[in-house]
Amino acid sequence: MGFLSTGLMAAGAGAGGALSAGEQFSLFGTMLEAGGSVLGGLEERRMARYGARGEEMAALGAERAGALEMRRARAEGRRTISAQRAAYTAAGVTLEGSPLEIMQSTAGEAETEAQIARYNTALQVQEHMQRRGLLRRRGRMGFTGGILGAGKSILFGTADIIGHRGRMQRYGTTRR
Repeated sequence: MGFLSTGLMAAGAGAGGALSAGEQFSLFGTMLEAGGSVLGGLEERRMARYGARGEEMAALGAERAGALEMRRARAEGRRTISAQRAAYTAAGVTLEGSPLEIMQSTAGEAETEAQIARYNTALQVQEHMQRRGLLRRRGRMGFTGGILGAGKSILFGTADIIGHRGRMQRYGTTRR
């Protein structure tokens, strides 16, 4: 508040003296409004960063869950193939021809399930990372908006005080 009040007082000295009590209150209110705008922008940025970290953690969780799902699909395929092999062997069937083709098909299906899990995981991770980017951008814009709002408050508040002082001088109103 020092540089602004000093500047206003210097301008006021040339235009009729120090700031009146009303002008000082107006200046104080302007500075409070500007400070509130900056603090609001800072809080918005802080909350956006917090949300972005949450999205990063969700992406990491999705990657881990996807890796587990891929392992589960492959393990399920191996168990199914083992059960098929045991059933064919118990029945006295050789593992050539149709039984072998069936087991190969089962292995292919298990790998397809694992690749589907991998693809779904990649989509989830991408979605979380996009949200993270949007949150970070929102935080930067909120902070910028807070700074610009503070500047606007200072400019308009100062203009109001100077305008009030000019009206007082123009119409011959005296301060009490």
